[in-house]
Amino acid sequence: MIRGLVKEVLGAEQKLGRKMGSQALGEAVTDLKWACAPGEETRFAVVRSCGRVELVDNTNGDGWKILKTWQTSDDVKAAHWEDGKLSFVSGDGTWLTVADDGSDEESDATSQSSLNSAVTVCAVRPGGDHSEVMVVSAEGANPRLMDREGKTLWRGRNVQDSKYDLKVEFDVTAIEWLSSECVVMADSQGKVRAYVVKEGEGSRRRPLLELPLTFVTEISSHATGQSITKGRPVTRMYHDEPAKLLYIGDTVGTLMALSTKKILDLVSKDVIETPEGAGKAGRIAHLKYAKSMLPFVRGFSGIMGSIRGIVTLGDLIFVCGLGRFAYVYRGKQQVCKVYLKQKLTAILPLSSADDAAEDDDESENGDEASDLSEGEPAADDDEEEDGLGDLDESDGSSEGDFGDFDEEEEEEPRGHEGKKRKQEASEGPSKHRKR
Repeated sequence: MIRGLVKEVLGAEQKLGRKMGSQALGEAVTDLKWACAPGEETRFAVVRSCGRVELVDNTNGDGWKILKTWQTSDDVKAAHWEDGKLSFVSGDGTWLTVADDGSDEESDATSQSSLNSAVTVCAVRPGGDHSEVMVVSAEGANPRLMDREGKTLWRGRNVQDSKYDLKVEFDVTAIEWLSSECVVMADSQGKVRAYVVKEGEGSRRRPLLELPLTFVTEISSHATGQSITKGRPVTRMYHDEPAKLLYIGDTVGTLMALSTKKILDLVSKDVIETPEGAGKAGRIAHLKYAKSMLPFVRGFSGIMGSIRGIVTLGDLIFVCGLGRFAYVYRGKQQVCKVYLKQKLTAILPLSSADDAAEDDDESENGDEASDLSEGEPAADDDEEEDGLGDLDESDGSSEGDFGDFDEEEEEEPRGHEGKKRKQEASEGPSKHRKR
């Protein structure tokens, strides 16, 4: 959360459980990552805007315990866990990697390096033993694959210039790896590009495809309700590997899922061949080809505000954002939503949430759950923290000093006819005789 709190919502009743952190300036939580093997859920990492990383024990149901703390540069752009290691890349190029052996003792296996370059958006390459990262250093810059010492291993290129010989703008706002050889990037105009990162004959620097999200499906304006031709900035992408679905969210709560089966099958081949009719990027032929490679699967309705967190657990999709709601979907159906009072920046599901969602669907007497699903805030102590205590009715401060008034006095009508009658009554009968 932006205020620095970490909250747990329990079960189908959607009550608040454990809570950690304090509301302090510069302590905002920017990311949450599991720091254990899939399915264990024993510990997780909390990344804060000040650069502090906290490793938290999740085994105690009564409360969370901070096991270890690391400090890196502020403005962490990416957090990645794989093979018992945690990596954090900051905006100034600092790259911190910590080997977590599962013990409570401090580990000496910590390495810190610098990319010698500013970082706007980045994502650590999976399967590379925390040694390679895809980086975009500035707005409009081409992506680069770099090692820990800042050496460029691969550099992407822009699409070909337009028919007016103008450079096509592409300001990257989100990066997501579909596999170790395919990476997807989204920009501030709602466009998606897919790059193939290979060595040897299969390597290419230009994008495999470019697809505007407005061409994938019709997107309407929230102000006029009419279709828009220019997309909105993409804030978050998440790839569900088992289902082969790419979830994309933007700044106003639009969330959609695209299938990645075809593009992953194409990238897995030794020689990648695009059909002759694919055409040049931006042309109708290329748009149709790109749409066929990343077909639209479904959209999700009911989300408010900029999307900042997307993650899946089984067939459930968990979403949160600056609209202060946390959403849970199964397919296109919204299972529930919970109002948590603060702007949400990250979300991490528990395996018990899958069972709780099933119980919520089957229950018939879930009065409290139904109230929360309609947007009622979960009960906690934030009112006291915000200084909004209950007013004491005995001192009369809740009423204020508005003077004496007669409760039985009839209120004067406020319409046009009422004002006219009031004016005639104030003028008196003498004026009416002159008429």
